[in-house]
Amino acid sequence: MYKAGRYKEAIEAFRQALKLKPGDPEIQNNLGEAQSISEQYSEAIDTFKQALNARRDLPDIHYNLGNAYYLSGKTGEALTAYREAVRLKPDYADALTNIGTALTSMGNYEEAVAEFKLAVSKKPDNAITFNDLGYAYYKLNKLSESIAAYKEALRLKPGYVKALNGLGDDYNLQQRFAEAVEVLKQAIVGKPDYANAHYNLGKAYFGLQNYNGAIDELKLALKEKPDFAAAYKNLTAAYYMTGRFDEAIEAAQKAVTMLPKDAEAHRNLGNAYFRAGKINEAVEAYKTAAVLSPQDPETQNNLGQAHFRLTRYQEALGAFKEAVRLKPGYAEAHFNLGLTYVVLRDAKGAREELAILKTLDPKLAEELNRFDKK
Repeated sequence: MYKAGRYKEAIEAFRQALKLKPGDPEIQNNLGEAQSISEQYSEAIDTFKQALNARRDLPDIHYNLGNAYYLSGKTGEALTAYREAVRLKPDYADALTNIGTALTSMGNYEEAVAEFKLAVSKKPDNAITFNDLGYAYYKLNKLSESIAAYKEALRLKPGYVKALNGLGDDYNLQQRFAEAVEVLKQAIVGKPDYANAHYNLGKAYFGLQNYNGAIDELKLALKEKPDFAAAYKNLTAAYYMTGRFDEAIEAAQKAVTMLPKDAEAHRNLGNAYFRAGKINEAVEAYKTAAVLSPQDPETQNNLGQAHFRLTRYQEALGAFKEAVRLKPGYAEAHFNLGLTYVVLRDAKGAREELAILKTLDPKLAEELNRFDKK
């Protein structure tokens, strides 16, 4: 029954067996595994603990207890159990892998890498461990090492969709978009409802300036995972690039609803409003973004442009000044500041910005100079 996947029946059978052999650690271990697979994690933890009361020297029970803890969200307790399993059985590769997985979930990526490498030294044919090693390297921004680990996972297990997705994500970060498209399509063939693979394929298409392709993939990601906030952010950008500003606004509104503290999402909403001609709404979105990320010069520059469009030149002046304070080499903001000085007939301010632009961007300096002569 257990091997056939009939876990409810297996649980009952193991309980009956325990009536005949009370406290038998092997039966309790089997019962705990069936409970874990049935997502009865609290019961499984209690069962494994009972088994350990009889035999604390069995590494498999510590390992299974670790799995139950991990699946119930108790990562610290899981780590302790996995480490006890390894203490009892130093070459226990699966336990070493799960130590690495627990450390990864806790953000201890360097330690996780060390555990994964130890695991593959014990069991070099484990594709799962290489995949998890690739992810830990990815989190450390060691993309070459991450790619190598994912490729080894795929050598051991061709078509491994998690490794294909991770590899595609790495290629995106390296701007190797065509290669990303190739491997991510393979991931989707293996798992058509894989939201993350559709999302990453959307990013790859965006990088190739295939914005319609990006829209299609991001919508598929959202079909599978409707609360995928990052997909809404990227969908906003793709709609924006195709001039579909009303749809960009709709996507951005969903993104900010899901991510109310995300400055970039609010800035993207402002950009979409701006291009749709809804300038007052753009101002409010940019103001929210500026509060959330006061050190972002792009938001200040965009806010200044919105104020300028509304002929609020003093407000525009303040925003552009803040943009260049935050980023002194920001040529576009210097141009906008200079243009605002021209409109306000502040010749001294305009000349100062013109002088700066001659160093930063001579073409923009020429354009500002033409405005100043009108």
